[in-house]
Amino acid sequence: MRAFAFLAAAMLTLFCSIAPAAADGMRCGSRLVSDGDSMYLVQARCGAPDDANNWVEYRTERIKVGSVWVERTVEVKYERWTYDFGTDRLIRFVVFENGRLIKIDTGPYGEKNLG
Repeated sequence: MRAFAFLAAAMLTLFCSIAPAAADGMRCGSRLVSDGDSMYLVQARCGAPDDANNWVEYRTERIKVGSVWVERTVEVKYERWTYDFGTDRLIRFVVFENGRLIKIDTGPYGEKNLG
């Protein structure tokens, strides 16, 4: 019974330590990219994306100027890259905000034949 409890605790610890890294990172061969990385670094580690889309959104910010709060509208640039690593791996969607990686989503299995 002790061995089972120890094994269960070890598996839980292992799962908890691996899960957060998978949520905010992507492996490209032996290299890893994660939140906060620049577009340049992602392309250097993972290569050119298979597809890229970009758009602009506008956001209202409140900033304090002296003792007065002022609202201003700022332009936020987004870019979404798609990586298809082949039919045996899931497609990855990488989203950048103002040139920095903010989100990695997983799609269906890839369609690109790499062989």
